[in-house]
Amino acid sequence: MRKTCITILLVIAIMLLMTACQKPEQTVTSEPTDSVQPTQTEQNNPTPSDQPTQSISPEPTQTTDPEEMARLEREQLELQRKEQDKEFYVPLKPLGETGEKPDGDNIRAMYLVDSVLTKNYGITGQPDWRLVRCEDANIQLYKTYVEALTANETSKINELKYLENSLTTLEKIIGTILGTEMNAVVLNIKSGDGAITIPMQAECITQIQSEPPRFNDIKFLLDTFKNYGIYTIGRVTSFQDDTLAKFNEYQHAIKNPDGSIWLDDNRSAWVDAYDEWVQNYNIAAAKEAALAGFDEINFDYVRFPEGRKWGTYYQQYMQIHGDIRSDEIIHGFLKDAYEALKPYNVNVSADIFGLVARQWDSDDCLRIGQN
Repeated sequence: MRKTCITILLVIAIMLLMTACQKPEQTVTSEPTDSVQPTQTEQNNPTPSDQPTQSISPEPTQTTDPEEMARLEREQLELQRKEQDKEFYVPLKPLGETGEKPDGDNIRAMYLVDSVLTKNYGITGQPDWRLVRCEDANIQLYKTYVEALTANETSKINELKYLENSLTTLEKIIGTILGTEMNAVVLNIKSGDGAITIPMQAECITQIQSEPPRFNDIKFLLDTFKNYGIYTIGRVTSFQDDTLAKFNEYQHAIKNPDGSIWLDDNRSAWVDAYDEWVQNYNIAAAKEAALAGFDEINFDYVRFPEGRKWGTYYQQYMQIHGDIRSDEIIHGFLKDAYEALKPYNVNVSADIFGLVARQWDSDDCLRIGQN
């Protein structure tokens, strides 16, 4: 009996123990807080989501297309040139339009057409009918007329003399060139009074020039001449420049000791060739002409003034500029201009004053900066 009771008690104890093991564990909670404090390890090693995101620029598009590569390289080059040249910046010719350098070795004679063409432009720079019409039949007729004049063929001259009043100026210019030994035209790009005659975009030029250009459609003129095999020369009058001399209170002009503007014997103003800004201004105008499509850029008045007044003032002027000779300044300018125009694939020339051919190394030549 006693053993039976012990057995029963042992079974009951085992059942109670099993029941206790099946009860769920109680959840232990602490007092609520607004934030969870990170451990020291977590503070030192934040998870990726905790770190600030950084924007990653996409790599430049890679291309193997030669034309696209050339375009991208040109864009980069133009950005560099714009940063370097600043207000004197002039873009290069578009890709594919550079062509071969024109042949300028066979120029027989030139026709200075500026004064003839300019009178046919109104105040707005727009041409009238005497210029814009250009028909080949009329050009060939006028060529025959010019040849008759040269040969003194009276009957032919009388037959064709009506052409003088019935053809356009441009038709007569081209007909004259074709009927003679001439094969080139010269057009003023920057004239003696400093006027710019064709559209230009360089900042240094647009801030000074207030008048509209005389030849708005310069492409039409150049294309017309080139269609007849006529070589085109753009003339840049360099250091005789009334417009630039009077700009910004004579900042770039040759001045008298009292600060007033210096005028030569013909009462023309000159800019200071020692002034680097002036040199860059003229080179920018030359680049614009090359960009427009001229075969050659010609620098005229690429010297200092001449005459009695300059001879009197020269020594005072040179004391201002130290020991650099005037001919060294002119030589340096032309060298810089030549290098700057190389990418435009144009020919470059410069005019010399007649005195230099007669008195090669005289004091007069030194005063004008040519020898």
